[in-house]
Amino acid sequence: LNRRGFMEKVLRMNREREGEPALLCFADLDHLKEINDVFGHAAGDFAIKWCSATLQEQVGASGIVGRIGGDEFCVFMNIRPNSGKEYADLIREKCEMLRSDFSDFYTGDNGDYKISCSMGIALFPEHGKSFKDLYAAADKALYNSKHKGKDMFTFFSELNDGKENAE
Repeated sequence: LNRRGFMEKVLRMNREREGEPALLCFADLDHLKEINDVFGHAAGDFAIKWCSATLQEQVGASGIVGRIGGDEFCVFMNIRPNSGKEYADLIREKCEMLRSDFSDFYTGDNGDYKISCSMGIALFPEHGKSFKDLYAAADKALYNSKHKGKDMFTFFSELNDGKENAE
């Protein structure tokens, strides 16, 4: 989905599952410009398509994946946890699986250029009670992941007072 389609579908899903715990994850391909510069735009396009398919595969029918910018994707999922601890563990496990999937992907003529992804995660209702608030929180968490070296994920709750400095 593009940005508009993603947002429309998220709002519709939210109305259907009002009040249920959810997460919003920003995922940004690291070094897409370098892939385009070194291997050409066809390789960059392939990386974007691969990213989209990988995110969709991991999320499955339980969530929505959208491409909201050039190399930036957004994932929204309602998750029915059994307890708070299991909820956090489930999210971390999903994020680690995504990070691992990206770490195993290489592109280029000889398959020698590693693709990675930075992610920022915000949880409803802990990090925001509206889509706008979740969006801002996930964006700050993504910025932190990119600022700290990329190829990682950060939860908004891991930021000091919502600032871009990690604990």
